[in-house]
Amino acid sequence: MANDVSPIYANGVRVATSTSEFTFDFWWTSPDTDEPKVMTRIILSPPIAKGFQNLLSQQLDIYEKRMGSILPKNAGKPQMGYLGHGRVPAESKEEEV
Repeated sequence: MANDVSPIYANGVRVATSTSEFTFDFWWTSPDTDEPKVMTRIILSPPIAKGFQNLLSQQLDIYEKRMGSILPKNAGKPQMGYLGHGRVPAESKEEEV
């Protein structure tokens, strides 16, 4: 792994899809404002997105076996392709399928 990569914190994510890709916009909303800021955008092909889903699911299972069930706190329920604090960032546009 690269040692020169800076971590980015996000408390929200939106997923948009097209026929050829999945676009993940990770955003951060400060406790002082409801105005979100997109921190990074990651675009994956469908096969990589499916592999990511499987990998994340496996890691969540391992985590919950060690630490107990993860209960959502203030994150809300996933709605229309997004989950997180604040409102969906304006620059995060959903693509047509």
